[in-house]
Formats: sequence, C-alpha cells, structure tokens
Amino acid sequence: MDADGIVLAIMKQRASTSSGFTLVEILLVITVMAILSAAALGSFSNSQGLQVFTSNFEQILSTVRQARSLAITAKGQPDYTDSDRDTLTADSTPVDFATPANYGIQFNTSVVPAPAQVILFADLYPPTSGIVTGSVGVFDSGTNYTQGQDIILRTLDLPKSLELKVMRNSGGTLGPVVAPLGMFFSPLYADVKFDPEPFVPGDTPILYIQLSEVGGTRCRQINIHQMAGVPEVVACL
Repeated sequence: MDADGIVLAIMKQRASTSSGFTLVEILLVITVMAILSAAALGSFSNSQGLQVFTSNFEQILSTVRQARSLAITAKGQPDYTDSDRDTLTADSTPVDFATPANYGIQFNTSVVPAPAQVILFADLYPPTSGIVTGSVGVFDSGTNYTQGQDIILRTLDLPKSLELKVMRNSGGTLGPVVAPLGMFFSPLYADVKFDPEPFVPGDTPILYIQLSEVGGTRCRQINIHQMAGVPEVVACL
C-alpha cells in the first residue's frame, strides 16, 4: 500500500469506529504527508535541473549552428572600421556593410568562481597583433569599433551549476584545450579553424565541447570536425 493509501485507510477506520484520533495516528499522518512533500519537492528539483541543463545545451548548439550559417551565407555586418577599404563606414549615409573575415565563437571554459561563457562574434577586422604561430585570429572584445574590435552578436553566460569543457584527442588521449579557445568559420565554405590551433599531425581533427552538471549525472557533448564544421550531438565520452 502506498502513502496515500495509508492515510485514507486511517481516515476510513476512524470514521467507522469513533470521532477522534489518537496521538499516534496524528503523528503517522504527519509523517506520511512529510514523505509525500519531500518526494514532490525532489521531483520538482530534478525537473528544474533538467530544464536548466537542456536549455543551456541547446543554446550552445544553436550558437555553433548560427556561426556556421552566418559564414555560409556571408552575412554582412555594419562596417565600423572601413575594413573593405571603400572609404565608407557604418556611420556613413547610407550605412556601409562588409562581410566579416570570419564568424567566430569564443569558449571561456569553467574557472571557479567565474561561470563559463560562450560568445558569438563577427571577426570584422582581424587584429595584426597578438596572433600566435598557427593562429587564424583572436577574439578582440570591447565596444570601441574604431580600433577594430570585434562585433559581439550573442553572449551566453552559463550558470555555475554547469561545467563547460573544450577538449581534443591527441595521440589517443582526450585532454582539455588551453582556454580561451576561439573557433572560426570562414565565409561561403564555412571551413572551420581553431585558435590556438589545437591539432598536430596524428591528432583526431575533432573538437569536443562537453557540458555537464556540477556534481550531477547529466552530460552531453558536441563534436565538431575540422574539415566540415558540422556540429554533431553525442553522448559524453
């Protein structure tokens, strides 16, 4: 018999025998109700955790797909820096647009106490400094576009209850990529490159983006192959 049945049985028994309840019966009913409340609260908490995890994972996946789509369509952005050298800028009349050199995503992985962050940006005017060997560019955050800073299109701040990892398979061993990591989709063909370049000869050319619950069991992963850049959702390795 379940908890609800126990409560009903007590109520029926007392209704048929007398008009009052003993202290033991009252305590038993209170105990059963407490158990029911705890079970309902646990179920609600679990449902809420699932909603938070699913929503953030879908937003990360959507951000990757959006960056790739913008690159394939060569979507133009306001040209704040006259990057196309036509003497016009976004402040001109009419407003000037230019195709970014790349559409990029920067993954700021989980570092306690700061939560993880995913930034979608238009690499409109790649900087000439700060580039390391093998890199295709760096994320240049800020709002002063006259200095060639990138245009932030979307920022996703993950809750502290979730952990974001970016990994690669090097020599058969899965390990983290040095953060922050920039991923760039080139216009028209959406070729994908990474900054800093995480792959060396012999590596598996796949980037693993893994989202998991801190202290929980939920975990999902997005694999991105260096050749085509199409995101693939899989179970966590």
